[in-house]
Amino acid sequence: MRYSRSTTGAPKLFVWKKDGLLRLCVNYRHFNRLTIPNKYSLPLILELLNKTRGGKLFTRLDRKNSYNLICIAPGHEWKSAFHTKKGLFKYTVMPCGLTNVTATFQEMMDPVFQEKEGCIWYLNHILIYGGETEAEQ
Repeated sequence: MRYSRSTTGAPKLFVWKKDGLLRLCVNYRHFNRLTIPNKYSLPLILELLNKTRGGKLFTRLDRKNSYNLICIAPGHEWKSAFHTKKGLFKYTVMPCGLTNVTATFQEMMDPVFQEKEGCIWYLNHILIYGGETEAEQ
C-alpha cells in the first residue's frame, strides 16, 4: 500500500476474524459499478474434474492471497484507494473485492499451466495428479 492523492476513495471497516485478529475490509461496491467487467470465462469445474478421472495420486495446492501477486495496471491504482484516519491509501497489487480480480488472475494463470500434463487449476486452487488416467488406458 502507498499513500494516495486520489480525488476519491472507498470506505473501509475492520471485521473480527475467528482467531481474534482484525481484518481490513474495503467497500469497493461504488467502483465495481463503474468498472467494465472482464469477460474472460472461467473453466467449468466438471470438465476439469473429468480430466482427472482414473488418477491415482493427487496433490492439492491452495495459493492463498495469490491475487496480491498481480500488479495493478499503471494509472489504475486510484481505483483501489481507501480512506483511513491517517489519509488516503492505495494498493499497488490487486486487492480482493475489485470486480475483475478473479478473471484477471485466471487469465494470467492459464498460459502458465496450459501445457502441463497432470495439472488442473481453477483460480488459486491447483490440483496435480498422476497415475494411469482413463485417457491413457
